[in-house]
Amino acid sequence: MRWTAAFLSLLLLSGCGWQEAENLSVATAAAVETLDGEIALTLEIARPTADNPIPSSETLTAHGRTVEEAIETASSERSLYLSHADLLLIDEATAQNGLSPLLDYAAEHSDRLRLGTRICIVRGCTPSDILNSETTSGEPAGYALSRSLDRAIESGLAPDLPIYQLIERIADADMEAVLPAVTLREGAAVPDGCAVLRGGVPAGYLSQTETELLCLLAGSAEEASYPLATGETIRLSQPTCRIQASWDSRPIFELRLTAAADTDQRTAAARALERDLDALMTRLYTDLAADPLGLMREMRRTQFSRYEAHTQSAPTGWDIRTTVHLTGGDHS
Repeated sequence: MRWTAAFLSLLLLSGCGWQEAENLSVATAAAVETLDGEIALTLEIARPTADNPIPSSETLTAHGRTVEEAIETASSERSLYLSHADLLLIDEATAQNGLSPLLDYAAEHSDRLRLGTRICIVRGCTPSDILNSETTSGEPAGYALSRSLDRAIESGLAPDLPIYQLIERIADADMEAVLPAVTLREGAAVPDGCAVLRGGVPAGYLSQTETELLCLLAGSAEEASYPLATGETIRLSQPTCRIQASWDSRPIFELRLTAAADTDQRTAAARALERDLDALMTRLYTDLAADPLGLMREMRRTQFSRYEAHTQSAPTGWDIRTTVHLTGGDHS
């Protein structure tokens, strides 16, 4: 198991045996929320034993005026190893205040907060609610959610943007970032769409279905199931999206999605998928005024003079045209 290997490595580095392991506080996940103007940091601390591959866990909460202060407070109370946490949960209030302080801390203290850690925004409950929930596997809730998120990313159900990529994306004026959102449903932590950021602050949220379609366009999975508005769910393999930028008094972008589909009604499914794509483009580029697909980056790459003219003048609106081509087998 990934956890066993990580903990054994830590034991070797720290020179501890299993009997001393209980004195180590190894965080498998962390949660940050804003309470009464103060930062509350909740850590999921694993308690492994030599004869049990599934560790028990406890939660530790520390407070501070900033994330850095809360981490320092937690570290002063015990030997804390936060760098093993794969998942960082934050509430909507903290996200709305801006992610820059948290990302600045991660960039300056990568020995404390790993740059490969993934951030999820929690909706409909608190991050600490998730860390204190129970799992059917008996694993610590945050650790189990991290594994579940891995599978969701591989299946094209959630975006993948660890901290180091999030820092780069926020610094890129031509491409907005998206972060997975999670919630508790029937006592279990599950994906709940994604947050679309603008300037490091959520501009809005996409539903789970919209998120899956965005991941499909991003080509984040070799295979994906997509539920059409018609009620049919189609299985798509080898999806690719090509973006072509041009100019005719305003930016024009043509998105062509190609994939193999397991349906005999490919033409009807393609048209239904195009309608869903058009609705997603309206949601992203009109309602949220965000560009998570990097369309303007493509304009800069292929139409630089037009790109400069557009960025130096008032926006005139975008024309985004979508085309879907579904095949019955492998395609090139």
